[in-house]
Amino acid sequence: MPTQASRSHLKTKYLKRQLKTCYIANWVNFFSKLILRHAGLILFVGFLLTATGAYYSVQLYKNLRTDIEELLPTTVRSILDLDEVTTRLESVENLAVLIFSNNTTASKKFATDLGERLKKAPKKRRPLYMELDDLVKIKDYIKNRIEYERSLYNPLNIFTEDELPEPYLDFRGMRKKYDKKVSAFSRFPDGYYATPDEKKRVVLVYAPGKVSGYLSIQRLKNYVVDIINELNPKSYAPDIEIKYTGGVQNLIEEQAALLKDLSVSTIIVILLVTLALFIFFKNILATIALLLSLFMGVCVTFGVSYFWVGYLNANSAFMGSIIIGNGINFGIIYLARYLEERRKGKNIIRATNIAMTHTSTATWTAALAAGLAYGSLVLTGFRGFQQFGHIGLMGMVFCWISAFSILPSCLVYFDKWFPMGEKKFPSLNVLSFFSYLKFFLFRPLWKKHFFSRTLANLINRFPSELWAITFIITLLSATQFVLHYQTSIIETDLTKLRNKKSLESGSAFLWKHVDEIFQRYISPLIILPKKQEDALAIAEALKEKKAREGKTSSIAA
Repeated sequence: MPTQASRSHLKTKYLKRQLKTCYIANWVNFFSKLILRHAGLILFVGFLLTATGAYYSVQLYKNLRTDIEELLPTTVRSILDLDEVTTRLESVENLAVLIFSNNTTASKKFATDLGERLKKAPKKRRPLYMELDDLVKIKDYIKNRIEYERSLYNPLNIFTEDELPEPYLDFRGMRKKYDKKVSAFSRFPDGYYATPDEKKRVVLVYAPGKVSGYLSIQRLKNYVVDIINELNPKSYAPDIEIKYTGGVQNLIEEQAALLKDLSVSTIIVILLVTLALFIFFKNILATIALLLSLFMGVCVTFGVSYFWVGYLNANSAFMGSIIIGNGINFGIIYLARYLEERRKGKNIIRATNIAMTHTSTATWTAALAAGLAYGSLVLTGFRGFQQFGHIGLMGMVFCWISAFSILPSCLVYFDKWFPMGEKKFPSLNVLSFFSYLKFFLFRPLWKKHFFSRTLANLINRFPSELWAITFIITLLSATQFVLHYQTSIIETDLTKLRNKKSLESGSAFLWKHVDEIFQRYISPLIILPKKQEDALAIAEALKEKKAREGKTSSIAA
């Protein structure tokens, strides 16, 4: 028997819980009344926020960056080195224009005309020109040599004791330096990048510096394409073909493929979600109201992300589908309870109040939990995950707010025009067909609440057994993971992240022709030593290694 003190403690605890419930209920009741009184104003404000968010969402997706470095932390060594390289080199990206033709004379003339029109491109033979510092040294040497010779043969200088030092310049070292540069182009004696039979040519158009953003890349490609169209390649030879490859073309193709996949995945998600909701709720207007509220939450999320995050990468670009799939849960729960109360005969005011009171706490808890799960990724250094965290956290919050503001406001108006109190199955032929099929073939299984009651009875009768089975399965799964875990399960081949079409017939596929022309990889491996002495030591070590390995060396120059 409980004592008087224990009974008093339980009573006090019960009263506190009731007071807390009443406190929450009062706030929810106040909010539901606010929605019922000002549903039109709420919808108007929601429309403005949705339109603004949709505009900035489009701007955000326009600033889509598909480069691999956009996924990595800005503080890692590779990214810092890349930034350093771009400050030292005039260009790190190029657009390779491949020219195919059996008429070698015509293709050569086209390459010449194209090169002349591309005035902003770097010189094709820049490596064959001497560096400015070396030219200054030669100029100074010639000047000093002239002064020395004049002094040497001046008869008046026989009376002077001081002799001018003979100027010196290491011509042998300088010649050796430029012989190595020229050797890389000795295969192209006529000055054109081409295969030995000259049926394949390439013109390399370099982007100035490290191009920033997709629009800059696209402008460069459009500039080259416009010039080629003006030249009209077919006027040079009927069989001439122009193809594009290189870093610039890679980025364009990856961007186009990503945008296409985004569009397809978003459309599929919206259609499937709409179909599932329509079949479940059997109410067109209720489904439309739910989708409108979801649309607001998603648009506001990405609109705010435009100012918070600034851009999307190849990882976070698919957050739209994820937010739609997770953010719709709160509206589904609210709508299901609202329709349940309406079909029980409750009026709009009472159904709205009950639905908000009994679903708000559970749904905002779920929204906060999901949002924080996404938000935890903000703490990672991987930029792809960081954007996931920012956008996911905002998405869950805004989708919950829209589910408990826009959705009830839409339902207030829709329910007044077309009452949702009666449960009417739509008279569409397809749905009717499935309803008849369900009735005749699976009649015993489709009794009211058959699955839910069966599952509830199973859990109620065998809780220990179900818990034991679940625990054993979980333990076995964890054991198998530990025993069979290998680092090889983590994919490190970045080419498998590439667009499949590009690898089969696009830029990545066409790059083999550039390799055939140059017979070496034209993008060098860059080493960034801190001191000039270190650079010289590294260069000498690489030269010795190349000399030892001979023709089998992996070092081309």
